[in-house]
Amino acid sequence: MSRYQKIIVVIFFTVSLFAYCKKNGSEILVGINSFSPGTDGPGAKVTIKGFGFGYVANEVQLTFNETNAVIKSISDTLLIAEVPANATTGKITIRNVKGKATSQTDFIILKGQWKKMAELPGPGRFVAVSFVIGNKGYAGTGFSNQGKLKDFYVYDPAGNSWTQIADMPAQVRSEAVGFSILNKGYVITGSDNSQNLKEVWEYDPVANAWTRKADFPGTKRYGAAGFSIGTKGYMGTGFTDISPGQQQQLKDWWEYDPVTDTWTQKNDFPGGTRNLATALSTGNAGYMGLGAAGGAPLNDWWQYQPATDTWSRKKDYPGSKRYCAGGFFAGNKCYVGNGGDGLAFDPDKTFSDWWEYDITADTWTQKTSQIEDRYCGCGFTINSISYFGFGYNNNIGHFKDFWEFRPF
Repeated sequence: MSRYQKIIVVIFFTVSLFAYCKKNGSEILVGINSFSPGTDGPGAKVTIKGFGFGYVANEVQLTFNETNAVIKSISDTLLIAEVPANATTGKITIRNVKGKATSQTDFIILKGQWKKMAELPGPGRFVAVSFVIGNKGYAGTGFSNQGKLKDFYVYDPAGNSWTQIADMPAQVRSEAVGFSILNKGYVITGSDNSQNLKEVWEYDPVANAWTRKADFPGTKRYGAAGFSIGTKGYMGTGFTDISPGQQQQLKDWWEYDPVTDTWTQKNDFPGGTRNLATALSTGNAGYMGLGAAGGAPLNDWWQYQPATDTWSRKKDYPGSKRYCAGGFFAGNKCYVGNGGDGLAFDPDKTFSDWWEYDITADTWTQKTSQIEDRYCGCGFTINSISYFGFGYNNNIGHFKDFWEFRPF
């Protein structure tokens, strides 16, 4: 580039900067350059980039389509806020002593409300198990900053309260499978501090007691997935340690009959080997997908029909590929979100987005994100109201919070 060309470039840049910093002859002292994400729901965090914001939150008014928002953190060029309740789709506006700035594009509001409920009284944890018996939810085991656990708790939505119940009488464990059948809860497989497990434990809420049942006849494993349909339980996939530091992923699938206390092997899961998949059921069908295969996250989604022992692939999960995502059913819709991407238990990224799956239409719709990104949380649905919590992320650590979710 010649000397004269360089001079022209400098002049052009200076004129452009001057034009940018002037509007109708006045200097622009505050402005919004971008915001992310561009769509979410009440309570979700939004990052806004620009200039002239200032450094004191209470000296700034931030609105989403003229609804006041709470500022969580602020610097002169970066602001983090929560989408306010009752906000509608529209522009983001910042007002301070320097002036007013409005985004060029709308922030689009999604449906869904997360409401914080009573925290778990025990330690925060991830890769725990949960199930529902009657009008109460049960959660326990998992991995905390104290190590693996065997404690258990019951949640009563009527009083928004947790009560500790009998510990599992076996060793500590994480990455087990939990489901309920005929007013009993079951915890199956997992890993303790030294080995993979094939134990099956039954919980009786009336007696507040655990009973060991016949061992699972398949390969010892952890990170498996399962659910119950009618009077039977179903479980498969996961990891097994074949030697120190070497694991093998699985794709076998099994049915448990609690009346006869027997297992029957069914057709393999056709989506291939994986661990830390998401599995849930409603009515006469089960659904499973996501997880990790060979360390790579997945986004496929499958329906299982126990009457015919058949799997059929459904529309892929539209969010980022992930493992150890949460999930629960409410009516004829299921909800799947959070999760991680990267090496197991050291994810490069954890997610906060949630999606609704319509089993009739085979379609996905994005809903309001969870307040904090996390993976390996757990939840359940009681009387058509869904709950989710716990989990882990690298910034905060182990969560013990618990949230009610309503999709509208």
